[in-house]
Amino acid sequence: REGAGWKVAGQTAPSGWSATSVAVSASGEVAVGGDDSKVHLYTLSGAALSPGPALEAHPKPITKVAYSPDGKRLASTDAGKEVIVWDLAAKTPINRDMVYHQARLTAVDWSPDSRRLVTGSIDNHVIVWDVEKGVKERVFLDRAHIGGVTCVKFAEPTRIVTTGADSNIKVWVV
Repeated sequence: REGAGWKVAGQTAPSGWSATSVAVSASGEVAVGGDDSKVHLYTLSGAALSPGPALEAHPKPITKVAYSPDGKRLASTDAGKEVIVWDLAAKTPINRDMVYHQARLTAVDWSPDSRRLVTGSIDNHVIVWDVEKGVKERVFLDRAHIGGVTCVKFAEPTRIVTTGADSNIKVWVV
């Protein structure tokens, strides 16, 4: 819809799947999570999106995607509680055993140094993952938000801000 000075500059309609989330890298790559359990990659050039490969490893529909600040990795989450970290150069998963939430994931963000990942879920929990060390090095914030976590953001490498269905905004030092 156009109006109030806004105009659609470009548009792409997926075939056979619906988009569930989107992230844009500093280099102009666009990752779109799909209800087909794939992460679809596009190249953004001006207002045009050119389709690229799809990343396939999730068993359930994608809920969130996020590029690491260094541009080397992509995190994707799904409705089946799984977090996957992808090597973007190889287009392959580098972490596949990050399944500790109890319900659908609703939020994901990278630390500014691209070393840690934070996830939130409707299970009320927040988990901070060390991407290099894997699941052995994770911080579990139990019952972070009653009713579910709606958003997670790194404010700096050791501080996270979260919001939840309980209408609270919390700052965590991890």
